[in-house]
Amino acid sequence: MTIYTNSDGLVQYYGPRTTNEIAIARQHINDSGSERTIELDVEYTHIGSGISTFLDQDSNFNGSNDSFSTSHAYIPANAIITDVKFYVKTAFTSGGSATLEVGLYAKAGGAIDADGLIAAQAVAGLTANTAIVGAGALATNDNVGTANAYVGMTYGTAAFTAGSGRLVVRYVPQRPQ
Repeated sequence: MTIYTNSDGLVQYYGPRTTNEIAIARQHINDSGSERTIELDVEYTHIGSGISTFLDQDSNFNGSNDSFSTSHAYIPANAIITDVKFYVKTAFTSGGSATLEVGLYAKAGGAIDADGLIAAQAVAGLTANTAIVGAGALATNDNVGTANAYVGMTYGTAAFTAGSGRLVVRYVPQRPQ
């Protein structure tokens, strides 16, 4: 599937979409002014125990997805994250004591900081119509590092059984020297 955003900000899709691509397709990038924003609509089914639910490209051609494709929005190298919020639309539930981790990953899927944006947010705090402020090590006024950073989400302890929300990450890209 190909995703294209025209000059009016409308997203257009070409070709069939799979479950992973639907999650990717709901990203929105606002690039007006000096601060940029990535918004990602999230359903509980997009959040796995590992980052594999976000990976959608088979870069080594072995039949399994192992990296982020160019369809994913990313935070450019050396950008400064200014704000992270997760807006819960539908309450998250779990058969256990699930926690939410939101972090940054390299294109090949390796963790830059797996909980750098939101660290161990308990399911009890993921109630409808609430905003979770990012409290990970990279959540505010921190440089993402020397490589482009892709957003990924995982759960800890137990899987989520319901829930949806929108992740909003604001950052300022660094100008080339």
